[in-house]
Amino acid sequence: MPARILFLCYHGVGHINPCFPLARILENEGHTVTLATVAHFNGHVTRSGFHHYPLKSVPFGLGFESWVNAQRKARFKYWADLTDRYFDRLYHERERELTTALDALNPDIIFFDATQATDFIVLYNTMKERHIGHAMLHAMFPTHVVPGRPPVDSTLVPGDDNEETQALKRMNAKLNRTDFKQRLLYLGISDRFLISRRLKKNRIPANVRLDLPSLFDFQTNNVPSFVLAPRQFDYPSFQNPVNYHYVGFMQAEVNLPAFEEWSKVKSVIQRRRASGSRLVYCSFGTIASGREEQTDAFLLRLADAVTRDNNQLVVSIGTRRTAPAGLIRKNVWVFPSVPQQELLRDSDAFITHGGLSSIKEAIEAIVPMLMIVVHQQFDPPGNAARVQFHGMGILGDIDADTDRIQTQLSNLMNDETFRLNIKRLRNENNAGAGETFLALFNQLLDKTRQLQNDGIQNENQ
Repeated sequence: MPARILFLCYHGVGHINPCFPLARILENEGHTVTLATVAHFNGHVTRSGFHHYPLKSVPFGLGFESWVNAQRKARFKYWADLTDRYFDRLYHERERELTTALDALNPDIIFFDATQATDFIVLYNTMKERHIGHAMLHAMFPTHVVPGRPPVDSTLVPGDDNEETQALKRMNAKLNRTDFKQRLLYLGISDRFLISRRLKKNRIPANVRLDLPSLFDFQTNNVPSFVLAPRQFDYPSFQNPVNYHYVGFMQAEVNLPAFEEWSKVKSVIQRRRASGSRLVYCSFGTIASGREEQTDAFLLRLADAVTRDNNQLVVSIGTRRTAPAGLIRKNVWVFPSVPQQELLRDSDAFITHGGLSSIKEAIEAIVPMLMIVVHQQFDPPGNAARVQFHGMGILGDIDADTDRIQTQLSNLMNDETFRLNIKRLRNENNAGAGETFLALFNQLLDKTRQLQNDGIQNENQ
């Protein structure tokens, strides 16, 4: 019997795009799928062939009060932030909108993006009453810490217990500093306080709260959790909670609007590659890093390093930034965005900040990576460390000089070991990622159907 599936996606292409192949698998099985995220991404979702439910609210407990009031152009912004926290405004707005969505869509299964796991708190009691099945999706590696897997915001690799302990202390100290600053600023009403208060008010049982140190103040326990990466790409020796399942990378072609300038440059690049010129592609994602000056200086040195050998460089700089003076030159092209999957198929090396979606696409295209971590928050440092740990790339330095960059790129493009390691992981992953996800989903659906049937029987008695 077909089911109705709802994906609650975090607002970013790196979180939305990984849902597309899952949604396609489920649609091919005859299920009805809807992706719900902020209205800004309506075109992005529908161009890829999926139904979109636009949301106006944002998750609570993640510090969005200030952003929301900036968008609303609140006259007394601090007072608006404070009162929103005091009256739990973001929670109530989220609850109303998500409840309306459930009334309209009547889902059998909800997939929550683990980045906004607080939505689980919002809907927990409603899901229980309506017998709605649910699972968490991890578009990045899980943010909790266990022995043998250091914090994902660290480039530390396992092997030294003392170093892992220190990394965990640093992570906790950073989180506690953030909580302390919020408590001072908002008279005790920090994100952590908001979550704790709502857990009590909603009577969320302790057994569904993950009791492990994590980058997030709330993550679930005893809830099916699907990690959208292969187990082979994580570190080899650690014990995960039993409800966490690695389902692997799954690729989906993302339909982007075509633009004429890219088509012209593409033909030039391919012609030059045919004559022996290699192609280096660089993208630092779409999120501002706060290190724009350093990034611009790196790009200029990168362009020098690439063009020294008469190779070619394509830079995707993002829609909110402009190219630094002197970057655009012969054999160097800069675009706000590019069709990344298409470009990677022609690339000899990829320079990336460490987003998991970009790494996944580079692995599929068998392109070795130079990891330049410009975003220190969340998972890019840990992703970069894993790329180097598994011999699929090199952990670079944003302040590296031109000679160093040139040497690292030369190693990546000339040492076939990198490509062999990537190809091995890709082949292992592609052997059954979709089947693994579908099998786990069917287990979840069977359990949900049983709960629904039991609920109907109890109502009829």
